[in-house]
Amino acid sequence: MPAAPCLSLALACAPSRTALRRTGARWAWGGVLAAVLTACGGGDSPGPTVNPLALDTAYGQNGEVRTALDAPNDGLGAAAVQADGKLLLAGWRQTAALPPCNYGGIGARTLFVRRLNADGSMDTRFGKDGNQDFQVLGGDTVTDMQVQTDGRIVLAVQASEPCVVTILNLRAPCTNAQDTSARTAGALVRLAPDGRPDPRFGEAGTALGPAPSGNGTLALAVQPDQKPLLLRSNSLPRAQIFGWLLNRYLPDGQPDPDFNQGQPVPPQCRADGQALALLPNGRIVAGGGPSVFYADPLVHPGICLEAYLPNGQPDPSYRPQAPWSQQGLNASLKSLHALPDGRLLAGLQLCATADCQLALARFDAQGLPDPDFGTRGEVRFPAQTPTPFLVGVLPSRTGGAVLRSWQRMDDGTTAAPARYQAQWLRVNAQGEPDTPLSPTESPRPQRPLRLLQDPQGRWITIDQAVRNDGTPELVVTRRQGESR
Repeated sequence: MPAAPCLSLALACAPSRTALRRTGARWAWGGVLAAVLTACGGGDSPGPTVNPLALDTAYGQNGEVRTALDAPNDGLGAAAVQADGKLLLAGWRQTAALPPCNYGGIGARTLFVRRLNADGSMDTRFGKDGNQDFQVLGGDTVTDMQVQTDGRIVLAVQASEPCVVTILNLRAPCTNAQDTSARTAGALVRLAPDGRPDPRFGEAGTALGPAPSGNGTLALAVQPDQKPLLLRSNSLPRAQIFGWLLNRYLPDGQPDPDFNQGQPVPPQCRADGQALALLPNGRIVAGGGPSVFYADPLVHPGICLEAYLPNGQPDPSYRPQAPWSQQGLNASLKSLHALPDGRLLAGLQLCATADCQLALARFDAQGLPDPDFGTRGEVRFPAQTPTPFLVGVLPSRTGGAVLRSWQRMDDGTTAAPARYQAQWLRVNAQGEPDTPLSPTESPRPQRPLRLLQDPQGRWITIDQAVRNDGTPELVVTRRQGESR
């Protein structure tokens, strides 16, 4: 059937978007449109000329690269794609286990950054044979990573001395090898483009600051002038105290005196810091929410977004009514993306009492819900059991977005490996279901970790699998995505 008559038939037969919104059947309209567009051979917006989920066979072995870790407790903490298409993987390797008599603690770890070339091969010019190891305090975790425009690599590290808790008490300290309370810090580490610690940043490439508390989040952003911003949670959830601290540093790692006189900026709302975004006009947006589950989800305040001027002072014109965006459910902010026109796209997880769902929220340049997106600026995907977890959100070149999520499909009671089911979702610029993707992948023992996009628009997924000998490995897959 020719495209024009087919689309005319779809518009004639499908109920109006307004009518469906009044009945809450937004996704039913999307299903009708998606089915008709599939029959017609395409959507209403320009898209890729290939199947976006098709493997890029020029990458690795038939689109996939597997890179091993060393021990069961090793893990990935962050990933980033450089402007030249090279992929950076940052994580940790456990170097010593906790002693047998313990009630918790932090084992000894070495951090690593690994770099793959744009074709998936190991970049042997980076570090030692493609891998750079380093430590901050010895029991460290990478939580975020950004690449400066000059190629230097900045990492946010939740740092601690290796320590052990030997007393079953909530207030018991985690003691180090000297039997004193372990030192902790929120650290910035900068590596040169070749992987070596950058001696021009902090002390031998590391700048230490206050340790995060609460959910332990450290979120990172780098301004165009190469000044890094670090958002630390500063909460005591057991005492119902929530907050964050936002710092800006000079390119040499010293606190920036032009940003709130060099002092950390607290929030106006009671929220953990969970994400940062840089707006095109130079404003800085920090976001988060209380990391607790409310028995009555209607009283949950939602997520908080606050904007700051370049000097670190709050921007009174941003979200002037209130910083909170109440969803009527337990809300958690998972990602925050600044769009080229100054709008923000937020990835959310929303939970009632048992069922959870994923959602997207879009805000205009003043931080208000975008009326042109979904219903009052929000798109909610159907609630699911088991709980869905968001891997990542990619803003689309056509104004929409792509999401990847996962659910754990085993019951957790057998000795068999855990099984995870990954899902893909896509919406157009109006928040309606876009031309359909394969909705689910078969359950398999690979836990999805990251979703990224390279400069050519290809989608990169990173999963963690377990080899037959019990050691973990990272599975990097590149798909055609929005490449042309």
